[in-house]
Amino acid sequence: MIHFTKARWKNFMSFGNQMTEVELDKSSTTLIIGENGAGKSTLLDAICYALYAKSFRNVAPTSMINSINNKECVAEVEFKVGSKYYRVQRKMKPGGFNMWCDGEPILAGSSHKEHQAVLEDKILKMRFTTFKQVVLLGSANHMPFMMLPTHQRRQIVEDLLDIQVFGVMNDLLRIRQSENRSTIQDTSHNKEMTGQKIRLVSSHIDGLQKQKDDYLDKQKGLIDDTKNKIKEEQDFIEAYRTKNDEIARDIAGLAPNPDKIDSISDLLYKLRSNIEGHKKSLDFFHDTDSCPTCQQELGEEIRTTKVSEYQGKIDEQSGAIESLQKQQSDLQTVVERHTQLTDRMNKHLEKIDGHKRNISLLQEQIDRFESDTTSADFSELKDKQKELEKAEKLLANLDQEYKDLVHQKHLFDLASKLLKDDGVKAQIIKQYIPVINKTCNTYLQRMGLPIRFDLDEQFREVVRSRYQDEFKYESFSMGERQRIDLAMLLTWRAIAKSRNSASTNLLILDETFDSSLDMNGTDELIKILYDMTGSNIIVISHKMGDSDKFSRTIQAKKKGNFSQLHLE
Repeated sequence: MIHFTKARWKNFMSFGNQMTEVELDKSSTTLIIGENGAGKSTLLDAICYALYAKSFRNVAPTSMINSINNKECVAEVEFKVGSKYYRVQRKMKPGGFNMWCDGEPILAGSSHKEHQAVLEDKILKMRFTTFKQVVLLGSANHMPFMMLPTHQRRQIVEDLLDIQVFGVMNDLLRIRQSENRSTIQDTSHNKEMTGQKIRLVSSHIDGLQKQKDDYLDKQKGLIDDTKNKIKEEQDFIEAYRTKNDEIARDIAGLAPNPDKIDSISDLLYKLRSNIEGHKKSLDFFHDTDSCPTCQQELGEEIRTTKVSEYQGKIDEQSGAIESLQKQQSDLQTVVERHTQLTDRMNKHLEKIDGHKRNISLLQEQIDRFESDTTSADFSELKDKQKELEKAEKLLANLDQEYKDLVHQKHLFDLASKLLKDDGVKAQIIKQYIPVINKTCNTYLQRMGLPIRFDLDEQFREVVRSRYQDEFKYESFSMGERQRIDLAMLLTWRAIAKSRNSASTNLLILDETFDSSLDMNGTDELIKILYDMTGSNIIVISHKMGDSDKFSRTIQAKKKGNFSQLHLE
């Protein structure tokens, strides 16, 4: 079932740039009332345009754009099908057609034609003609069911009974039949050609096999030569690794101690600083006769003693410096030797890396040779071998294939008979015709039209009076025709609901109460509408005075140049 929830539009017909929204399922019955030209019927056109890019009242698309604003024209409809919620939006100037399912875009980036096909065939499952017969009834520019040609009547009934799939199947079947006839013709020709093909391919395979053998021998030679080069590179690597092992043993015996060198350097610095201090003291006692602080005279003995003392310290620490410098030199020599050996080892490692790169390059060559060899195994020769195998199998099975095709043709012919209009569809329609007629006549009786109205299996009407006189639809008055149109509309909704095919909650009657119905017809129609549980019925009128009979009333008014809807 299709459950319509909202319709909205802006810059559409006589409505301005402010979005107008109507909740379609807000109440069971809604009256939209207003003067002529107030915009009350715009709802019909907005829904039809959003869903089908067409106007209910046959207004040209360019004429739907508000000529005063001449801005973006938008129409949207929201509805539910089962548990899925859909939103359809169509724009003009600039054009745009978008659909969402549960908030996610459908077919984003696809063409309008693809969008429309999905909307009609997969979601709504209703063509525009069917939609107007089930959901909408208008007094102006509306083509009632009884005025449609026979093929359109059939399309509507097929949509309602959900049997249009048989027509799709029949179209596909015709394609298959054409393919079957063509295949039968081709099979005989293929049989004649297959034997010759086998001989030609066999000869070709012999030549390709020789080429393959020569090629494989050449590739094997290239691979063997490259493997020998890899062995030479590996020998070089092994030689350098041996040298590095020897260097590593030498390095292990050196045991350089950079920290100790740094410690000696620090100690030397301290000793030299001490010597400089001692020298200053020594110079002081050499050159000074009295104490600079207390001015007391320094005796020769004291000065000699101090000079001897400081000179001893200088000699002692100078000796320590010489010893430390020798240690430092010895350690530096070890470090330098260690560095030399390390550099030599690193150079060997660089050479090892170079040989490894050479090996990688050589291995890549081998991989390419092997890849080329593998590719050759699946090249033209294998294709021709498969071709030969296929041809031999085809030759062996062609007779059986021909028999299968003939049998298939027989089945297709049988299926074609079943899928034609006078086949399965006719049987289904035949079962429903009595139900359709009974339902229609029930509504006609309720609306006070005492006739017997019947459709035959070709959807031609037979109308009889109580006196069994036969009439045509055109023979009735406008008020009687409208009763028949209403009865057909209500019948199609009842059939759709029973089949759950084109069933929907929404029913819109545009100026139906303003046209040819008399008081009794109007009262009876209202009673019928009240009986339609689960439906949301919208009546559009410019002179309907019984607003108290409706759950909700919406007033359409003109304010300036633009139409507005007001909930009363």
